[in-house]
Formats: sequence, C-alpha cells, structure tokens
Amino acid sequence: MRALQISAYGGDPLNILELVDIPEPGAPGTGEVLIDVELAPLNVHDLLFMRGYFGGPPAPTVVGNEGFRPSCSGRSWCYQR
Repeated sequence: MRALQISAYGGDPLNILELVDIPEPGAPGTGEVLIDVELAPLNVHDLLFMRGYFGGPPAPTVVGNEGFRPSCSGRSWCYQR
C-alpha cells in the first residue's frame, strides 16, 4: 500500500515528505479492526507534527492519519451498533 512518510522531524515538509510503498497489514485478530483509508488529508496539525512541535515515533513514520472506512474485524460486531 502507499503512504506519506517523513524521513526526519524539523525540516521543511516539502523536503522530508515522500510517497512510499509499505507492507499491507495482516488480518485483524480478536478485538482488532482493520480499516481501509480512502483519503488521508494533511492538515495544520500534520504540518506542525512534521516540524517537530509534538512528540512522535522515531522517523521514518507515516503522516496523514485521518479519514477512514471500516473494512473488517476480528469479531462480528464491526457493523453493529
């Protein structure tokens, strides 16, 4: 699958952001949910995150973590309210 990833924190987003191929996640286990991401916009929070204003996982890391649609789950309750 494709994802936007930063190579380092604190730089100009245009210089540290790249589109990469990463492995597909495996099937969800009990109590887990797998989601399909149709659109993952970058917003002001993402830009501040890339510039290092917030803590985060070690780089490289994926950014743009909003916007999803349920796909399947490890249990049948995924589509029930």
